Amino acid sequence: MLYKLRAKEDPEPEALSVDAYEKRKWGDSLRNLEASFMIQVEKSTGRLVGFRRSEQKKEAVPILSRQQCWEKAGQFLGRVFPEYTSYLQIEVDQEGTDRQPREREFFQLPVYIGDIPVNYERVTLSVNTSTGKICVYMGVSYEMIRELEEHDFLYPTLTAEKAFDLYSEQVRFRLRWFKDLEDENLPVYRLIYEPTTIRRNEIPLCADRNRGLRYIDAYNGEPIWERI
Repeated sequence: MLYKLRAKEDPEPEALSVDAYEKRKWGDSLRNLEASFMIQVEKSTGRLVGFRRSEQKKEAVPILSRQQCWEKAGQFLGRVFPEYTSYLQIEVDQEGTDRQPREREFFQLPVYIGDIPVNYERVTLSVNTSTGKICVYMGVSYEMIRELEEHDFLYPTLTAEKAFDLYSEQVRFRLRWFKDLEDENLPVYRLIYEPTTIRRNEIPLCADRNRGLRYIDAYNGEPIWERI
């Protein structure tokens, strides 16, 4: 879904102009990038999952602190994702208080289901420090959240110790020369044992043999390998 605010209709470009060529080549995609507002709504739930505000570049003095910007972000989340406090955790701010003012403040909120982080799922917001307006909101699928909550596997059948034992069975060590750059003026080469879960010597020549072990299934103990 796309909203564009403009004062009047754009005139049709001349047939041989650059604008006309871009319109023929890119169609509405180019107009989307120029839109004042770009809004994405999840069809199955009606929830807002994407928002982008295009603002004209102009000089403005940042007047809001990071904490004040977070309050604006929290108010926005309260409207578009009322349950966000149950599923999102704001990342710890590692930045000092003496940093330079910014045009925007960014916030990353990883998704958690039952205090367990959901891999690669997070909400991102940016707030204009001079106006307090939300510039970008990158949400997550609320349908995905509901599906995860409906599953009965919030508690694993495999202990962390057993998972470690299964992972250890796949670990091999290989010799490698390592360039130690602790002293840049006098690098030292060291012969080291490097742990690896890639079993190149045990698998026939094929693409699969270069895959490393990524995870252990918390229910059946099955190794989950990298995808090629």
